[in-house]
Amino acid sequence: MPVAAGQVQTFERLFHDHHHAVLGYALRRVDVTAAQDIAAETFLIAWRRRLDIPAAAELPWLLGVTRNLTRQHHRGGSRDDALAAELTRLQTFGQAGPGDPGREVSERLTVLQALADLSDTDREVLILTAWDHLSNRDAAKVLGCSGATFRVRLHRARVRLENALRDLDGADRHLTASIAQQPVPPLQAAPTAPLRRDSHQPGKKGPA
Repeated sequence: MPVAAGQVQTFERLFHDHHHAVLGYALRRVDVTAAQDIAAETFLIAWRRRLDIPAAAELPWLLGVTRNLTRQHHRGGSRDDALAAELTRLQTFGQAGPGDPGREVSERLTVLQALADLSDTDREVLILTAWDHLSNRDAAKVLGCSGATFRVRLHRARVRLENALRDLDGADRHLTASIAQQPVPPLQAAPTAPLRRDSHQPGKKGPA
């Protein structure tokens, strides 16, 4: 079937508008090579199904395709390896703020550690909103659920994240308190070297 010129222009605009977001979504979940392949396949599928893409929800539709492709990519590996790699990429692509860099990195690592303790479902809804910057409505479309269902999932995930952060904070405080209560050994006085008598003392002459 011949392709209308308008469809080509629409697809070129679609690629130009959303390729960065699609690639970024994939990069936060798989390695660079796989992310590039997944982004390319996403737009290949988009071209084949160009008439099915809703004009008012192009990016959620594309990210829904990308999500399915990344899940297929992870299907062959272990969950622990995939989780560790995903959290590493989230740390890499985190946004730096104007505050104290050391404190910011520490806080970000704490958040990532808390995310690791959550289920895949909880972590996904949080990442869609916090890292991918999607609205609740668009994130719901990516997951293929209603807006009301997504809001409930997001609320529950935030509560669990807060609890995980509170547990980590309590563990850190307990560790700090334990370290502080450890007895400190007294300082040992440095041994003093015996005075060396100088053979040339005042008032005495040395051997001629």
